[in-house]
Amino acid sequence: MKASIRKFILLNCFILIFPLWLSASPRQGQDLILPGHWVYDALHHLELETKTLTFSDKAPLSIQEFKSYFSMIDYEKLSEPGKKEYERIESFLNERKLSLDAGIFSACFEPVLNPEFYLSSDMDKSKETAIPYMYDYTKRKALIDLPVSLALGDYLSVYMGLQVKQTRLAMEEPATFFNDVFGLTRFDLVLTHDNYLSAGYKWDNGVGINLRFGINSQVFGYTSLPSVVWSEYLTDTPNINLRVYSPFLCYNFNITEFTRDSYLYTHQFDLRFWKFFEISFIEGVFAHNTFDLRFANPFAIYHGLGLFKIYEPEVRVNSLFSLKANIVPVENMRIYLLWTQNEHQMGSELADSAAGQTPEGFGAQAGIEYNVPLKKGYLHFGTEAYYASPFLYIKETPMLSFAKVYTENLTDAGNHYYEWLGSPLGPDSLAFQISAGYEEPGKWALDLIYNFAAKGEFSGDSALKNSGWNYYTNNVSGTPEKKWPYEYDNKRNFITPTGVPEYVNAITIRGSVCPLYWLTITAQPSYIFVNNFNHETGYNRQGFQFALSSRIDLTKVFVKNKLLKN
Repeated sequence: MKASIRKFILLNCFILIFPLWLSASPRQGQDLILPGHWVYDALHHLELETKTLTFSDKAPLSIQEFKSYFSMIDYEKLSEPGKKEYERIESFLNERKLSLDAGIFSACFEPVLNPEFYLSSDMDKSKETAIPYMYDYTKRKALIDLPVSLALGDYLSVYMGLQVKQTRLAMEEPATFFNDVFGLTRFDLVLTHDNYLSAGYKWDNGVGINLRFGINSQVFGYTSLPSVVWSEYLTDTPNINLRVYSPFLCYNFNITEFTRDSYLYTHQFDLRFWKFFEISFIEGVFAHNTFDLRFANPFAIYHGLGLFKIYEPEVRVNSLFSLKANIVPVENMRIYLLWTQNEHQMGSELADSAAGQTPEGFGAQAGIEYNVPLKKGYLHFGTEAYYASPFLYIKETPMLSFAKVYTENLTDAGNHYYEWLGSPLGPDSLAFQISAGYEEPGKWALDLIYNFAAKGEFSGDSALKNSGWNYYTNNVSGTPEKKWPYEYDNKRNFITPTGVPEYVNAITIRGSVCPLYWLTITAQPSYIFVNNFNHETGYNRQGFQFALSSRIDLTKVFVKNKLLKN
């Protein structure tokens, strides 16, 4: 333990001293803005205020593509807080990073410290019996972020998101107080969870192209609850993505690897008919243990290939269709809808004895939000609903379902973790959220959030856990705890939520403040009440949780104080 502390101190000293030998350079055009970054929220505010929708609700986007959408905002039409938000985005885009430069080539660094503290009334319980944290593994920060990027001007960027962070095992342990990394089971030896090569070009009229390859999360849709279509809860997925964008039409082709034998091929079209209305479509095919070059055709219509007939009697492929619509009927108000489905039987197919037993798999998400610009900030209100049928994402076997399985190989090889393509609520669940808050851009914010969820027995990762799906064999091994959902009779008649539903009510207050230009502090207390905990009738639980997070941006410290070489 003493050796670990010494190494930690030496690493921090290096992070503090090394930048003194560096210069500073601006962000490059093919750098990606990863999901969850605050600039997506800031641009969204401006879009609502000017009644101008863009295609910025997919992530990650390149800096150049983000700039093309940002340029569509009319500064003169903004309120006072809107102008502050606009200037914050401008400042971010013009920010300089620590770098070593050689003409068009640059090597850049952005060190950040993120000490966090957690508290739960269930700290004396095991992971299996504790109420899961609202501030979960996708929200928890690495203790140290040290991203490194190489760039050739605005044409090519290579990025490695080096992190000193906890394992998921440590994050989900109720007795974890800090995001420390002292101990083999607490230190994530993977070190990088976001890395990519990104190349592209943008013309003067806002038209551009970007091709990226790497490992990262992806998000489809700007929502309060995680997206039912594609969310940040599908982590560390290798993917290749081609994107052609313009102010009124975008085309996206993507191949994402779920496991070493499973790939999702999608193409997506985003269309903006008027400034205030846009719609997006995704068609995809999910292939298991097979490769067909037709899947990689970026302009094919997958449904027309007759894949299900080709691969009969052994099912190896499944399909996906999703859509999203946004409308801003008046300034500062947005109404939105997301829909996704992985199974639908036509009336003619129901007559077939086998097809007639195939359950529908679909999910929907809809919401409305409204911002009120005041003298210094925004009041904002929102409500959103989520519904997933019992067989959303689920197909004939776990391997054919829209999910991934993984382990933390070096430190926790015995535990298996499961993630769906979309929301962590998964199938067989319904939920809604009501929120209200106030924000002064760049200074402070306060939100009050109420969440409700009714979760059936297939919800979350329950069906995947109970199936015995094994990462090492990429197959079902051992004796499953329960039937796989497709093995039940009369499954077309199942209604969400199935079995003994678990009802979750949660009230969260989230506040953040920026007392210094390089420091942000966020606090999040939550109270949770659960009926039928773990689907046990009459077993009710309640608990309190608290998270305190701070972000110390060392790049801003060095650049602002002019400690770098010219």
